[in-house]
Parts: sequence; C-alpha cells; structure tokens
Amino acid sequence: MIDKETIEKYNVPGPRYTSYPAVLFGIINGFLPCAMVYFGLLNAMSSHNSLVSMYAMIAFGLGTLPAMLTLGFIKQKKLLSKLNFKKAVPILLIIAALLTILRGLGLGIPLISPSITDVSNTHQHPKMECCKAPE
Repeated sequence: MIDKETIEKYNVPGPRYTSYPAVLFGIINGFLPCAMVYFGLLNAMSSHNSLVSMYAMIAFGLGTLPAMLTLGFIKQKKLLSKLNFKKAVPILLIIAALLTILRGLGLGIPLISPSITDVSNTHQHPKMECCKAPE
C-alpha cells in the first residue's frame, strides 16, 4: 500500500482514506465459517466415535478442495469477466439444494437418493444402501 507521504511527494492520485478497517474486517470475516461448515460439523458431531468424526471432517475438507482450487484457477485466469457467474450461481445453488433434499428422502435412486434402511430399530446405526454389490 502506498503511504500518504509518497502520494504527496510524487503527487500520485490515491485514496484519501486508509483501507486498514476494510482489511481488518476481511481478516475477521475469513475466520467465520460458512453454513456448509456448520452442516459438516453437525454431521461429525452426530457420530458415535471421535475417530469417525475426524474422518468426516477430513472428507469434508477434501471434498471442498476441488471447488476451491477451481475457483482460484478461474480467478487467476480472469475467466470471471468472460463468464456470467452472477446468473449461474443461483441455479447451481438450487440444484445443490434439490440434490440434498433428494438424498434425504431415501427414494432408492442409485447415487442420487439411496434408500435408508434401519438395522437396529433404535435409529442409532441406520444403513444407507447406495448401489447393489456385485454378486
């Protein structure tokens, strides 16, 4: 960042205010988790074992890695100005929401809405059948 003395010395047009509050707000905002992290944490906390919870959070982190790397690549290559993401984001969110609802319904559709069967009548260890195992 260019300080005030350099701007005055070289008569460089620059901002008349400092951006320190905006930078500080951005840093603080970066530590706040998004709503998806809360769902990942709820999933991990519902586990009966701390090791399974740890694996759930690792899987959540690894699952978000491709999307984060893709967005970084798109930003680096300046593809955001060429593609109209403002129109695509709501559509993608609606698709993700519908897929989440379908998975929760347990309709028996392979890979989209696997059937959930209760193994123990206590609802503590439900079994999710995604695809039939080869015989």
